[in-house]
Amino acid sequence: MKKKYLLLFTLILSAINMLGQVPTNDLIENATLINSFPFADNNVRLDLATASGIASSDFCPVGNYEAIYYKFNATNASQFQVTLDDASGGSINQSYVIIFTAPSLNIADETELTRATFCAFTASANIDLVQGTNYYVLIYRNDLDAFSNIAFDETIIGPVPTSERDALVALYNSTNGDSWNDITNWNTTELVGLWNGIQITEVDGVTHVSEIRLGGNGLDGPIPPEIGDFPELTNLLLEANQLSGNIPAEIGDLTKLVELDLAPNAFSGSIPPEIGNLVNLEILWLNNNGLTGSIPATFQNLINLKRLYLMGAIDETNPDTAEWLSSKYSGDFPDLTALPLEVLNIENNFFQFEDIADEYDTYEANIAEFIFNPQFTVDAPVEINSAVGEDITLTLTDVADTGRVNLNSLVGNSYQWFKDDIQIDGANASSYVIISAQNSDSGIYSCEITNSDVPGFVIRRSSITVGVGTLSVDDNNLGAIVNLYPNPTDSVVNIELPESITEASLIMYDLLGKKVYQTQLLNSNTELKIGHLVSGIYLTHIIMDNKIITKRIIKE
Repeated sequence: MKKKYLLLFTLILSAINMLGQVPTNDLIENATLINSFPFADNNVRLDLATASGIASSDFCPVGNYEAIYYKFNATNASQFQVTLDDASGGSINQSYVIIFTAPSLNIADETELTRATFCAFTASANIDLVQGTNYYVLIYRNDLDAFSNIAFDETIIGPVPTSERDALVALYNSTNGDSWNDITNWNTTELVGLWNGIQITEVDGVTHVSEIRLGGNGLDGPIPPEIGDFPELTNLLLEANQLSGNIPAEIGDLTKLVELDLAPNAFSGSIPPEIGNLVNLEILWLNNNGLTGSIPATFQNLINLKRLYLMGAIDETNPDTAEWLSSKYSGDFPDLTALPLEVLNIENNFFQFEDIADEYDTYEANIAEFIFNPQFTVDAPVEINSAVGEDITLTLTDVADTGRVNLNSLVGNSYQWFKDDIQIDGANASSYVIISAQNSDSGIYSCEITNSDVPGFVIRRSSITVGVGTLSVDDNNLGAIVNLYPNPTDSVVNIELPESITEASLIMYDLLGKKVYQTQLLNSNTELKIGHLVSGIYLTHIIMDNKIITKRIIKE
C-alpha cells in the first residue's frame, strides 16, 4: 500500500514538473545563488512555493506568501533590474519584486535583511548596485496555475558621452539644482549612472542616459535647450515640479522617447509643434500647466501614442480671482482618430463644439477612456453683491454658433442656468435676469451650454456667486462677526458666531458652484467635519439675521 501511494505521489510530482518548475528556494536559507548576469528562471510555478514571507513594519505586508528568494554579491557598480513576466504573455494581477541588502550570503532569518527598494505590488525592481554588497531578491506572485519567467540583468555603470553629462549639468543649473530635494551625486565626479534619477543603457558599446526620473524633486526654472542631447532617452519624467518658461523645441529631438511627463508644472506659452517628432511616444502628460493655444497638428504624427493627458484645473491658491492654473487649450483640435489612443483627457479647457465635432463620435466609439467634460467659457468666476429689490443680470461669453461651413455646420447652442447646482426652469438663454432680487436668490449660479451636433459635450460658465443683502466683510476682519478656525484645515473647522445669534444656516459650494454641504447652526460654536471633502477651496455662506456672510474655507 505504501508503495502504491509513493508511486502516486511520484506521478503527481512528475506531472507538476512537466507543467512548470517547482520552486525549491522558498526558504531564505535555500535562496538561489546567482553567479553572473544575465540570469533567468523560466516557467516557474510561484504558487507551488510553500514557506516564505515578508516581515517588516515599514509598509511591507506581514505574513506568509508563496515567495521565493535569490541572492548574489555585486561584483560591479551597475544598474540592476529584475523583472517578473507571465510565461504565456498574460497579465500579472499582484506581485512583489523586492530587493534587500544583507550582511552575508548565508542568511537564515528574514530579520537580517534590510529592504533597499519599494515595498508595493510591482512586477519589477531597479537598483544601483554597490560593488561588494550582498543582495537578496524576493519574488511573489498571487496567480494560481500560472507560469512565470524571472529575469535578472545589469548594466555596468560606465562614463556617458561628455555631451550628455554636460546636458544634465545644464538641467541642474537651469532648475536651481542646489535646492532640489535629492541631489545625490549630481554635478560631482561620480559616474552619471549613479546620479539620482538617472538610468543608463548600453548601445553599440557606448553607455547613454536612457531615463531621467526627477518627478517631485523640487526643480524650479526653465528646461534648457540641452535637453535634446540624449539620443537614447526613452523616459523623461519631470512631473510635480515648478518648471517654468516655454517647453523647449529641442524636446522634439528625443525621438526614442516612450513617455514624456511634464505635468503638473508652471510652463507658459504654447505646445511646441516639434513634439510631433516623437514617433515612439506612447504616453504624454501636458496637463496642469499654464500652457495656452491650440494642440499642434503635428500630434497626428504620434503614431504610437496610447495615452494623452491635456486636462486643466482651477488655481485654488488664488481665491480672489480663481484664475485657471492650467491647460487653457482652445482652437481646432487635430484629428487623432488614426492614433491607437486608449486614453484622451481634455476636460477643463476652452474647446468649443466646432473644435472637436468632426472627430467626436469616433473618439466616443473607439477610445476606452475619453474624458471631455466640462469645457469652459472664457468667463472667470465672479462675485456679485446686491441690495434687496435690485435686478441682477448674469451673463456669459457665448460660444460661437456658426461652426465650420465645410464640416458640421453647427446651427446653434442650447443654454441652461443653474442655482446651487439645481436647474432653473425657463432659464434657457445666454443670459439670466434675477428681477427684484431677494435674500432667497443668494447662491452660486452657473450655466451649461450644449449642442445637438455634439451630444454629451458640455461647455460650462464658471461660477457666479450672488449675495443679496450680503454683509460684505473683509476676510481679515471677519473674526469680529464670525470666526472660522483652523483655516486651512484637513478635517474639522470650528464656526464661532456671536452669542446673540439664535438661528443661522450654512451652505458650502465648490468653485464650480456645486453644493457640497448644508446644515443648520444651532449653537454659537459649531464643529463642522469636512474630512470627506477633496482638497481645495470652498465658498461658505453663513446666513443669519437676514444677512449673508461669505467666507472661503481651504481644505488641505
